[in-house]
Amino acid sequence: MSDVQKNPVRRCLLVDDSDEYLNILATMLEPDFEVVWAHNGLLAWNLFLEQTFDLIISDFVMPVMNGFELIRRIRDRDQKIPVFMITGYEIVDPDNFKRRMELLNINGLLSKPLKKDDLLSQLNELFV
Repeated sequence: MSDVQKNPVRRCLLVDDSDEYLNILATMLEPDFEVVWAHNGLLAWNLFLEQTFDLIISDFVMPVMNGFELIRRIRDRDQKIPVFMITGYEIVDPDNFKRRMELLNINGLLSKPLKKDDLLSQLNELFV
């Protein structure tokens, strides 16, 4: 049993346009989290409005609605829910990216390919 699971199972909204990466992340998070998937920011936004989550992990670059727009909308309604962004791209303007993350109160940035130990370590800091 990992440290994250010392409390009841939490719900995570996982947002990525890659089925392969959604599967990889869900495998890393289960059984510590009940995982709900969305393939773009708009689908995730609708799920957020309908359900309750303890954690949001969202890709940055996606069709329909990108990760920053999704998190901006979420933060308009909930300032406290932990949010992590993930990206497989090199960040072209790190200062601007960091400023946007701070403005949206994003808890961390995770780079693809993600290692399970790195992910769980960051989550343990939030939930333990």
